[in-house]
Amino acid sequence: MSIFITHDSWGSAAAFNAGNKARDDVFRFLEDRATALDIPVEKPQRVGKGGLAKIADHVRIARAWKRALQVAGEGDLVIIQFPVVCHTLFLAQALRSVQRRGVRIALLVHDSDVVRQAAGEGAASAGALRLRMEEESALKQADYVIAHNEAMAALLADRFAVPQDRLVTLGLFDYWVGEDAGREHATRNPVPFCPQSDHASSSPQQKSTGIRVVCPRPVRPAVVVAGNLSPQKAGYVYHLPEDVPFALYGAGYKPDDTFTNVTYCGTFAPDQGPATLQGSFGLVWDGPSAETCVGGYGEYLRVNNPHKTSLYLAAGLPVVIWDQAALAPFITENNLGITVSSLSELSAVLAAVTPEAYAAMAANAQRMGVQLTAGTHLHHAVDAVLERMGGGEHATRTPEPFCRQGDAASPPYPQKSTGVRVVSPRGFAAQRMSNVCFAVAFGLWLAFSLLNASFYASIIPESLSTLVRYFAMALLVVSELTAGEVIFRRSAAKHLACLAGAVILYATLAVAVPSDTATLLDTIAFVYCARNRDFRFLAKLALAITAACVVVIVLSACVGIIPNYLDTTQGRHRFYLGFRYALWVGQLLFVITCLWLYLRGTTLRIGEAVALILLNAAVFYFADTRLSFALATALTLLCFLVAKLGARPSGQPQSPRALCVLAFSFVFAAVLSVAFTAFYSPDNPVLQALNQGILGTRLSLGHSALTQYGISLFGQDIQLVGFGLNLLGERNTSAAYNYIDCMYVRMLVQLGLLYTAVYLGLFTVAGWRAAKQGNIVLLLIFAAIALNGIINDLSLYLFYNPFLLLAATILRDSVVDCEEENAQANYADRKGEPWVPKSILQ
Repeated sequence: MSIFITHDSWGSAAAFNAGNKARDDVFRFLEDRATALDIPVEKPQRVGKGGLAKIADHVRIARAWKRALQVAGEGDLVIIQFPVVCHTLFLAQALRSVQRRGVRIALLVHDSDVVRQAAGEGAASAGALRLRMEEESALKQADYVIAHNEAMAALLADRFAVPQDRLVTLGLFDYWVGEDAGREHATRNPVPFCPQSDHASSSPQQKSTGIRVVCPRPVRPAVVVAGNLSPQKAGYVYHLPEDVPFALYGAGYKPDDTFTNVTYCGTFAPDQGPATLQGSFGLVWDGPSAETCVGGYGEYLRVNNPHKTSLYLAAGLPVVIWDQAALAPFITENNLGITVSSLSELSAVLAAVTPEAYAAMAANAQRMGVQLTAGTHLHHAVDAVLERMGGGEHATRTPEPFCRQGDAASPPYPQKSTGVRVVSPRGFAAQRMSNVCFAVAFGLWLAFSLLNASFYASIIPESLSTLVRYFAMALLVVSELTAGEVIFRRSAAKHLACLAGAVILYATLAVAVPSDTATLLDTIAFVYCARNRDFRFLAKLALAITAACVVVIVLSACVGIIPNYLDTTQGRHRFYLGFRYALWVGQLLFVITCLWLYLRGTTLRIGEAVALILLNAAVFYFADTRLSFALATALTLLCFLVAKLGARPSGQPQSPRALCVLAFSFVFAAVLSVAFTAFYSPDNPVLQALNQGILGTRLSLGHSALTQYGISLFGQDIQLVGFGLNLLGERNTSAAYNYIDCMYVRMLVQLGLLYTAVYLGLFTVAGWRAAKQGNIVLLLIFAAIALNGIINDLSLYLFYNPFLLLAATILRDSVVDCEEENAQANYADRKGEPWVPKSILQ
């Protein structure tokens, strides 16, 4: 296996221009283990050209890429520094052409415009369409993407649907200091930090002839600012606080003599930066404001690794960084500096730093500088890619561990097991068959379950529905037989024995229990078999089938194919819209809303939010589904607010405590519901008003059920009579109404304490994981479903609550994130690669 690395440039690099520094460093650090891959074309100048001429340029460059990539063969890895300098609309197609030969492509992200815009730059640029066609398509096409950090990886996964298994994090950009300069620059002593001094000493020592002092001042700088200092890029440097001394290094600065605490030290050659900077801290900040990081460049700090961070650490300087930056946790966890929310608080924060604390930070910065100037992080990222390819044993190198002062050897970034193992093509084909069988079984079962909830049940023969149900269960058995547990595990016999027992138990219960309970048996079977599936794919499947069935049923009722009954009970006018109960269509639209919001995450747009609210309003108008309409509308607005605020689905939660509270939504809803129901009394005016007003006698009905039937461990056979219609459009009048609408009370009374505990446990653990990942959208969805269960019991059933499949991921044998591992399996399916999860191979 060979490794190739692209070596491109934005043009002739000036001596004091760091624009191409990161790209050059990547090539220098990898040149001893990778072959240079040059694209033999110049960067096109398309300004002023006509449309046909521009397209011809794109085609010409795409052909050049294909020719250059011909040197790579099957099993080789090509690392492309991204975005590419010689860009073309057809880059993804060029990559696809070589991937068919078995070449693997890894994109090393530097500063992608499409990523910067997605991170919150705001209005799309004129070239937004070109960016999507060039950069976004290439990100999706690549086999691996080396992102800056976990925040950027989360953004790529959420905004551009890049599978988690393809994402590798860099940690920090390494910093080349030149062979002649040596590594001693990373171990030199920074200017001592004296928070109590007046800083009245000589101006910074000029160690490099490349420095041009514009306005020297008798100030010893405490905080260094290096980089592009133009007002357009770094407007904050013109609003720096006056109670902290600063030293500015870089081009584009417009001196202002009104600032007596600022020393402009000129420019420097990028490779000589660590030997040039003089100060005690390096400032990582961006945007026009010194109060907080805002604007396109400021918001970009939430996901990117500024190269100046590596410059400061390579110089042995601890850093001061915005506390909302993606690198802020890394800096604090490794004691490499301090974080601030505003530069106005910088003086107070620096004054609180003791000499001992500063000495520890400086020592850690020097140790990290040694790693950065050795290319440790880059080599580690390449090793991770090779490990995922399954062939990196002879090509990897062990990175040098970073040790904080006084710590044992530990890496500066979390070490994640890739969970990837290469298996035979037979095993891959079996795993793929398992996924297909489960998807077909779930799709068929869901479609017929929804149709049977409508008056199509009078058209579809019952024997056909039963046949489809048993066929779906048979497919589930096949999916388990072809799953990795059976093929690859040593405990296959044990798994087969358990599976046989489950089949016998299901067959026995299915013919003995009522149809309503049998539906719950199907739910249990699907939930268990979904533990190793990709829920995102299943959510898309559930959304498509549910939406299609609702449209077919409602339209069929409107045109007269099936009945559209009108109910005028208690002064409420409700159209059933083809369903056998008026509330069911509202519940299904609530489910569609939840699935759509989950899949869109923080990319939800205002048009989508408005459309969801209008659809729910239309159903509310005809069916008077107040609860589902209120919940769907509130949920949509909250998710849209989250999207507008730029929350990340897998980033750092902005309110960890609030998120943890939302994780227990089902427990809170269950406790409140059961408590109010158990202590209900018509003599209590508050509970009576709640029962007669908001809850529509649900408290009294639930209290009667608890009093009459009690609570058992495994449940009991209770015939519930509600307002639903039979296939003739008639209600059951042979018995009194005793339906238990509250899902939590019904579970305790009819299904038992054990089932209730399992149900609540599934969603609580799933919610806790979502809170840990900062997935606010999913937590809001869980909270809405939990609230819905207080008045409505439909979330018991899988076809009214597909999120049961997501909650089932805690049934995995491993605590590894199910969606991440199964995204790897799905991507391997599309690429034709043999793959099974690591948890299966244990």
